[in-house]
This record gives sequence, C-alpha cells and structure tokens, in this order.
Amino acid sequence: GWACLRTPLEWRAGMAFAMVALARGCEWALDDSRREAFDGTQHMTALDVTFFRRSGVWHARVRMRKRKNLLVMRGKDSVVVLAGLTPAQRATASFDVVGLLWEWLSERRLLGIPEDRPLFCSRAGAAFTVTQVRDTVKAVMAAAGCDPAKFGAHSLRIGGATAALAAGVSPSLIRLMGRWSSDIYEIYCRMSLESALGVGQQIMAATVTPVTDEFHEEDLELMPGEVAMFRRGMGMDEGVTEDDA
Repeated sequence: GWACLRTPLEWRAGMAFAMVALARGCEWALDDSRREAFDGTQHMTALDVTFFRRSGVWHARVRMRKRKNLLVMRGKDSVVVLAGLTPAQRATASFDVVGLLWEWLSERRLLGIPEDRPLFCSRAGAAFTVTQVRDTVKAVMAAAGCDPAKFGAHSLRIGGATAALAAGVSPSLIRLMGRWSSDIYEIYCRMSLESALGVGQQIMAATVTPVTDEFHEEDLELMPGEVAMFRRGMGMDEGVTEDDA
C-alpha cells in the first residue's frame, strides 16, 4: 500500500511507529473530534526521541503519554522502546521503524521544523489528526487491495498486536507492550528492554494472513473499572460502580 501510494516519509514513519508501539490513533495524533490542541508537555515531540546502540544495532526510545491515563494523570508517563534491525533482519523485514524515524527526524531538521513541535506532523509542522490517520490508513489499505471500510485509526495498533501474536509473542507480553490495563499483569509484570526489543523485531518481520479483517472499536478495550471512571469523569451516572459497569 505504501509503495502504490508513494506515501510520504512522515506518514510511513508515523504508521510504522504506531504499529510497533501498538499505539492508539490518539496517542500519536491530535484527537480532532474533541478539538484537541497540541501541547508539548502532553504530546510527543522530536525532543522525546533518543537513539541508543546495543549489540551493534541502533534502537530508539520515545517518551509518550498513555492515552487511557488522561482522566487521572498528566505528562508523558510511558516510554516506548522501538527495536532496530540487523542488516540480515532488514533484508527480510516489511519495514524498519528506527530507520524510518531517523530519516524523518533528519528531514524535519532540513525543513526547519522546531524540535519542540509535534513528532509526527506535516512538512509545515502541523500535527497529524486522528481523522487524517484514519483517512491515510484507509487509503493505504485500499491501495493494498483491501476494503477500506474495515480499517481505521486503530487498525495499526490491532495490526501490530496481531503480528506479534502470529510471531509467537506471549499475550501477556503483548499486553504489557501495548499498555493495556490488567490488575494481574500490572502487579506482577514489568517490561524489560530485552523483551521490548524482541517484540518490535518480531512485529516487523511477521507475515500475517488474517482469518478476518473486521475492525474493532477502541471502546471495546475498556476494562469495567475504566468504564466506570470514564462515565463518572463525563458526569454520567454519578453513582455508577465497577460492578454496575
């Protein structure tokens, strides 16, 4: 799909990031349905990216805000590790997220986009929006011969998780990597650098033939406690409890 559309570098870098980071659309683009404005203290900027070398391979770390923490927490409280590839892995992988991110950051500097502006943005420096993400994903999938109606801004997160599972990554590790909520996993598990790098490399190298291409809305991810918190935060059902949800 990318090749057919000659997708610009900024979009290839953004979509690669979203897939490997298992990112929600609203975690790497502005939620224009809520008229969200860019805030460098909350949204990713070029300053949030650092590259590091391990065993001869360049990898990256990106500070970001976990979107589900919006009602209770501010600031960039999560660190996403993006795995680089060896030359041999790069030869067979579908894409190289660290290479694309490096290229985009270099291109941004040539364009004169300030480092404190949105990490993923137009060449004029305007932050991507969720609507733009949705439209771009649909266009890429249509170019790949798929029904665009079945895809949207959340498809990259779903696609990354699906690729990881197909590559043999355990569901518990996928849950940690994708920042999904779970009392058991959050209490007993911690993400390690080695695990994060392994997941990223397997996502980029995985070949996936889905049984179904149905699109699932992000709301279906909500845990019962999150539903109750969301409804209280929105002024709905003031007395709602987790059991009620």
